[in-house]
Amino acid sequence: MPTIIFCSPYSKIDVPAGTSILDAAGKAGIPLESPCNQIDVCGKCRVRLSPDSAGSIKTPEDFVLHPAAAQNGWVLACHTLIYDDIEMSEIPVRVKKDAGSVLAHGLCHA
Repeated sequence: MPTIIFCSPYSKIDVPAGTSILDAAGKAGIPLESPCNQIDVCGKCRVRLSPDSAGSIKTPEDFVLHPAAAQNGWVLACHTLIYDDIEMSEIPVRVKKDAGSVLAHGLCHA
């Protein structure tokens, strides 16, 4: 069974071969954004793998990321399947700029 190591927060789990990075992250309790429901159109589930991990995965050739990003280790977690041990070197943290607020009554005027 392949082992996947997540960098931050640190977590190490074993997953069956052929598991997506997105599913492995969920199993490890690490939330990754995937608002497009894994149909490969948003690119928000991107993560960076360590250089040694490139031969341990399979990715579709027609994915959203720019080829230069892929050469630097970036992959889409929703479509990248794990077949051997891998290590994440970066998981981007996304912060909502306009998270909104809860109103007691009335309308919110900016």
